[in-house]
Amino acid sequence: MKARLAYAAVLMSGALLLAQETDRPESAPAFRSMDLYFDVAGQALAAYQVEVVATRGRVRFVGIEGGEPPAFRSPPFYDPKALRGKRLILAAYHLETTPPTGRVRVATLHVQIASGEPAQFAVNVHTAANAAGRRIPATAALVERNTE
Repeated sequence: MKARLAYAAVLMSGALLLAQETDRPESAPAFRSMDLYFDVAGQALAAYQVEVVATRGRVRFVGIEGGEPPAFRSPPFYDPKALRGKRLILAAYHLETTPPTGRVRVATLHVQIASGEPAQFAVNVHTAANAAGRRIPATAALVERNTE
């Protein structure tokens, strides 16, 4: 009888611990919008290819939109399966007669970040070209959109 009571007490305490564990609310993941900018220092940007890698944090890419100028308003090309990973390669080109120059928002990336974890990204420009197909110097940056 004592053994049964002890066994029941152990089961009850285990059930109480389990209930306490499951009653704690899980922290919801944070969703962020990140703008991808190219700076081509006064040159005309007609095409680009860039790699974006989540180097820190539990990050999941959840969507990609086009940029601001009409030339890059459509979303860039990418492998949809890559959204599940931590690395994206984006590429776009256009045939507009007046390509954008200077600092250009070419895309917006939507990411899901595990709550409480800081995220960090690396952006590597593979290529940038003008309307004649010639490579031009370019830098790229991913900037979190201010949601306020």
